Amino acid sequence: MTTPTSKADFAAAEKSLIRMDVETYYDVQEVRIQVDHRVRNYAEERALAACAGEAEIVRLRNLGDKNVAYKKEIRERKTKEDHPDFKKFGEAFAKALTELEDEHHHKKVNNLMASQEKIIVTRVSRLVAKHPLWSTWLANVRGIGPCIAGGLLSWIDIHKAIYVGNLWKYAGLAVTVDRMECPECNEVYTEVPNVEARIAKGMPKEPPRCEKDGTFLRIFGHSNRREKGKMLGYNPRVKTLCWKAGESFVKQDPKRSGYRRLYEQFRTKIEDKIAANNGFCHKEHKNDKGNPIGCFSAHKYAMAKRAAVKIFMSHVYLKWRGLLGLPVHDPYAFKMLGHTSEEMIQPFEDPK
Repeated sequence: MTTPTSKADFAAAEKSLIRMDVETYYDVQEVRIQVDHRVRNYAEERALAACAGEAEIVRLRNLGDKNVAYKKEIRERKTKEDHPDFKKFGEAFAKALTELEDEHHHKKVNNLMASQEKIIVTRVSRLVAKHPLWSTWLANVRGIGPCIAGGLLSWIDIHKAIYVGNLWKYAGLAVTVDRMECPECNEVYTEVPNVEARIAKGMPKEPPRCEKDGTFLRIFGHSNRREKGKMLGYNPRVKTLCWKAGESFVKQDPKRSGYRRLYEQFRTKIEDKIAANNGFCHKEHKNDKGNPIGCFSAHKYAMAKRAAVKIFMSHVYLKWRGLLGLPVHDPYAFKMLGHTSEEMIQPFEDPK
């Protein structure tokens, strides 16, 4: 096996090996987590039965409300210390767990899965350590471990990402434009010339304007996703890795993680913008009755996390192509919209 040095990239055989290990790692991890959830669900059911009786379990399960009432009964006894069944539920829950935690039951399955995960992580770590992008930067980014890094380094061909937008699109982080609207006259545009076409016509390097009053158009679209009858325009594996990276960033200590702090900055901006719009965001949300409702916390979380991940992926583009000596182009906002280099967020390196 060759060791990459100045070329700052893996050979095809190395990429295949790392991809296989990373996929196996996440498959094993998924099984372990599923087993753990199954064990805890069983223990919660037994604990509720000890408090409320088997008949109550059957009644709650047959309500047809997707177990909402059932989960509420468990949650109240499990989390509210002033509940009369709090202590009894906890003791019954622990007893039920003990039944499944012997070496001949589910504990053995979990132990086997956990040991296999460690073996794979060790192997991936050894391979990823050979890549200069890991040793010079990724190893110092809190939230990015060998498996996420290995997946990115083995699935992405950075030579093909001429612009950072190419990398965002490949990772499923781009936006599919559905329509554009003028905020002044409410004119709707479904087809707008792209940047190159506008420049060819002598138009300025800027976002499209309304043909009637010259106001910048508002873009309405959706993130890349699976759509029936259409080919995927992104790599679902890389999109999943980006999601995992975002989840990992959020779990870090803000004092020690730059990308966690970046997530918080985006979250604050998003919440301020939504508050200024009476609680509504760009996306139309509806309740069970079909009535419009304001933006909820989970959507704010997802938007802020996605924004932080896009910045991280732009830093991957910047650092990796720099190591290879390939041309690096500024993002659209800086190249076309007049943003200055001082406004650009630089790659974070977190202290150990």
